[in-house]
Amino acid sequence: IAEYTRFQCEAMAYTTEFSIYPNYGVTLLRADERYVQPRTWHSAFQGDTKDLIQALKRGKEPIIHIQFNFGFFRLDCLADLIDALYKEKKIIITFHKIADSDVGGKMVSLSSIRASLNQCFRLVVHQKDDFNRMLQMGIDAERLQIIPLGQITYEPREQSDVCEELGLKRSLILGSYGFLLPHKGILENLKAGI
Repeated sequence: IAEYTRFQCEAMAYTTEFSIYPNYGVTLLRADERYVQPRTWHSAFQGDTKDLIQALKRGKEPIIHIQFNFGFFRLDCLADLIDALYKEKKIIITFHKIADSDVGGKMVSLSSIRASLNQCFRLVVHQKDDFNRMLQMGIDAERLQIIPLGQITYEPREQSDVCEELGLKRSLILGSYGFLLPHKGILENLKAGI
């Protein structure tokens, strides 16, 4: 998922104009909004970023912000995108995972595109450990930015009190931060609790 954003400051009021460049291969729940551009890329398993690069080159906005997941782009395609655009536009990438990963049966590592990543304006991670791992990969410290994931913190409470307040009668209660993806073990926990 790539989006680019232009920020303007007018008399202390901020406005943001943006476009979203979504991928193919998804079932739409409703029609795209006006800021959604034509689909120009497939997931890492089906395509490349050539059409996306051309669409971003045509755009007038000066910033490209990429929400990165290993399943979105092959790393060589991400490097191609960066290499093609970094001289014209500021590229910011937010990483939700940086550890080496198995993608389609092949281990991939962000360290393989270190040179391209070091051309980005900012590389955003969510944890100090990820910041340090990126440094160990050879990423320039001045490119890195930690932005912790925001979440509401609550005072500790007894489970029985919370269940009573919410009207929950079952003993099994599961929670997850973020998406309910297969690797989080939610299905296994549900099966174990039945």
